[in-house]
Amino acid sequence: MKIFFLCLILLTFGIASAVAQDASDTNSKSKTRTVTGCLTKGDNSAGSDEYLLAANDGSTWEVRSDNVSLAKHLGHTVMATGVVAHSAM
Repeated sequence: MKIFFLCLILLTFGIASAVAQDASDTNSKSKTRTVTGCLTKGDNSAGSDEYLLAANDGSTWEVRSDNVSLAKHLGHTVMATGVVAHSAM
């Protein structure tokens, strides 16, 4: 009987852990966006390279990348996928 209750408790914790992982995966996915639009140079007064993506839906996104040289894509229509930081959404 003790073994049955021990197995039941372990099963309960296992299910709770799996549900918690699924919830955290959903939260991280909801912060990821894919935006298509024209890449322009932003205000450089802060001393850092700032690029703006004027999306096809009329929204404007500040874009940064450590992996891609954004200067090479100025004036082009691009598709950017990334994590939203400081989202007002």
